[in-house]
Amino acid sequence: MVKNNYSVLINNKYVEVSNIYAVGRNYIDHAKEMKSGVSKNPIFFQKALTSLSKSPTIILPNKREIHHELEVVVLLGKSGDNISINNAMDYIQGIGLGLDLTDRKLQSELKRKSLPWFISKSFKGSAVVSEFYTWDKSRWKNKFWLKRNNEIVQSGKIIDMVFSIKQLINYLSKRIPLLNGDLIFTGTPSGVGAITHGDKLEMGLGKESFMKIDVIDYVSMNEELGTFSLFVDGAADLHSKTAGIGGVFYNDDNEEVYSFSEYLDDATNNEAEYTALIEGLKYGLELKLININIYSDSELIVNQVNGDYKVKNDRMKKLHHIVLNLLEQYDNWVINHVMRDDNIIADKLSKDGRKKGR
Repeated sequence: MVKNNYSVLINNKYVEVSNIYAVGRNYIDHAKEMKSGVSKNPIFFQKALTSLSKSPTIILPNKREIHHELEVVVLLGKSGDNISINNAMDYIQGIGLGLDLTDRKLQSELKRKSLPWFISKSFKGSAVVSEFYTWDKSRWKNKFWLKRNNEIVQSGKIIDMVFSIKQLINYLSKRIPLLNGDLIFTGTPSGVGAITHGDKLEMGLGKESFMKIDVIDYVSMNEELGTFSLFVDGAADLHSKTAGIGGVFYNDDNEEVYSFSEYLDDATNNEAEYTALIEGLKYGLELKLININIYSDSELIVNQVNGDYKVKNDRMKKLHHIVLNLLEQYDNWVINHVMRDDNIIADKLSKDGRKKGR
């Protein structure tokens, strides 16, 4: 069974995320650019857990104006409620950078109607996060920044927040119990703006680069590129009864456009191989791909999908049936066997996925 795969990386370990909270208007200049005032208390809202993304690719939803909002993101390391300001920093496991991607037109419409912002803030991949790092006060005195096509478009300092990180944790914990693994997006400085297909984004702190991101519009992608390649792999450890799956998409120019790495609970190696293929095909459909070349280092799976081998195991039959149903939704597909040495990236992603369950 697929476990909660919404996790973040800190000190080479994965931490499962519980909730995603975010704060509005926590920088005076941003409040001004949004033609809003600063509230007496923090303005909290939530983003769906399923909006979390660590991918180096942002896939823009069709026909929506998506804006970048750079933020410092806090990862909580223990649960608690009614947390005092003096003890608030003790609850922080890590800190990183993120993008609170926003459907601006929809948000403006919701504001006019005095409705919650949730659906303008929550869509697949709208909560982008970097790797997280242990809190270091001196390190975070530096400016954090976002570059768009090599030009800085947003920058800020933690000290410029209207409500400090300690105050945010204190305020929110008095109203709702906080959990180990909660993320808090702490607000964006001024300079928010639209992102478009082909943009190159980069987040960093001081002279450090935290994350580089490509922006892709799947409609433009399909118009320009046509056929994609999908490499998949599954890795299982029978002793620990853990498994992982991974996959990576490439365009016609052999450029990586999307990847995934997920944890499986109690699966055999063949079941992991099938599940990796299933998840890859699902992601391909979300990307609106219609032509796909698939590569797997499991000769058994390839031969079964191609109809050369019979599927005898009942659990495998179910997975095989799901694969065939997904493939019917593509205009053209081919699945080929490759050697493990030619499937290095997917192999690493599947092993990374298995580590999430440790």
